[in-house]
Amino acid sequence: MTRHFRTHAVATILAIFVIASLAASGLPGGPAQRPATPPGSVPPEKAGPFAPSVIGWKDLETWTRDVGVGTDNELGLGLQLSSPEGTVATSFAVTRPKRSTAPPKEVTVTLIPAFEPNRVRWSGATFNATDKDKRRTAINASSRLTTYPPGPFGPGDGPVNAKVTLTPAEFARIATADALTGTLLNITVHFRRDQLDALRAFGERAGLIRR
Repeated sequence: MTRHFRTHAVATILAIFVIASLAASGLPGGPAQRPATPPGSVPPEKAGPFAPSVIGWKDLETWTRDVGVGTDNELGLGLQLSSPEGTVATSFAVTRPKRSTAPPKEVTVTLIPAFEPNRVRWSGATFNATDKDKRRTAINASSRLTTYPPGPFGPGDGPVNAKVTLTPAEFARIATADALTGTLLNITVHFRRDQLDALRAFGERAGLIRR
């Protein structure tokens, strides 16, 4: 009886060890381990249909990607706009033919919110730019904003992401501002100086602002 008990105990321990090893390695027979999402990035399943070709961007990240059949380029800038109310991962992107020197016709802004879930996520996008002479300009692009899923939203509910388009003139106004704030999906954000510098550099690279 004692020998049988010891044999059974050893077999049980070995089985537990094998199962644990499979689980850790992600091999068949154990649950696959999903890689951790890098800090400041957005998991692909949270990106929804409006994300640009790059998702999970870090603050001040830039990219150039082939789109379509490779005849066009997407140029992008990713920012992490933070406030005490939450964070809105925000990207600015343009698409243009590789061989064209003409400026893009529009700038697509993608918004991925991450903030307190019980806050009502109003589906709006406004920018308030102040130039060096302290003149203020408000750009309300809310009528062009599309959310996924569609609203309206209440407490504990809201868009996974959203996109809005800016005209070249609107983008140039915010990218050359001396100070810039925004109300994006009901979150008031302030652009830091280095983020404004990155916006201007992106505008110059995309042919939206003269160097």
